[in-house]
Amino acid sequence: MRTRKLLVAIAAAAVMLALPASGRAGLIGYWRFDNASQRGADSSGNGLTGAFVGAPSYAAGKSGGALSFDGGDDGMYLPSFPSGLTVREVSVSCWVNVPSTGFGAWDDWWELTAGGWIVAEIAGNNAIATNGTPEIYTNTGVGFIEFPGPPDLRGAGWHLLTATASASANELKLYVDGSLWHSGTWAGSAALTGFSVGYGRTRNGRYINSVIDEVQLYDYALPAEQVHYLLENPSKAIPEPASIALLAAGLAALARRRRRSA
Repeated sequence: MRTRKLLVAIAAAAVMLALPASGRAGLIGYWRFDNASQRGADSSGNGLTGAFVGAPSYAAGKSGGALSFDGGDDGMYLPSFPSGLTVREVSVSCWVNVPSTGFGAWDDWWELTAGGWIVAEIAGNNAIATNGTPEIYTNTGVGFIEFPGPPDLRGAGWHLLTATASASANELKLYVDGSLWHSGTWAGSAALTGFSVGYGRTRNGRYINSVIDEVQLYDYALPAEQVHYLLENPSKAIPEPASIALLAAGLAALARRRRRSA
């Protein structure tokens, strides 16, 4: 009976990770930064290899290797970008480690280009954010709006930053370490045309001094349980629908076998 309950619980967890009804995993790109000789390699299978400006250095990551961006002229961008994507539904997740000193206010961990930009930046002091605070900042079709995050992350080790945008739900959310820190309204619809890491490519540079790891880009708004999955599994992407189906089938077969042998 105890084994059966465990199997049911695992199967339920698998269902919770089920992906959108479209049946697609929705993973656009995944940059692990694990291979020092192939720093911009895309692990999603979509071939979106990153190109570099400056010379980000190889560093120890949250999982395996990572890239250290110097805040001066280091960055990664995509020379080509898939067509047909918009900011109506999109998510970006990455692990960041910010030094206690040597950073510039309003520098960008990443930028989505879409008739303007959506960036995850480290804030300086203003009316709603203090030095070292991560926030989402955008001017993409909705005017300038800011979504500040939690307190100062400088010198505080690794943290998972996840931003999700959904026009259908009218929400833009910022998660830090799997917890929702802030949300606001979202009605963006512009076409996505680019993505950069370590700086804001169209936003006058905005190079950040930070180590960055496990960057993932999705074409839908990750629900809270999937954000938590990325927190608990720092070297993995959200499972493909086929993988979830195989897991459920395997669990069901194991349960039947145990019942027969009982």
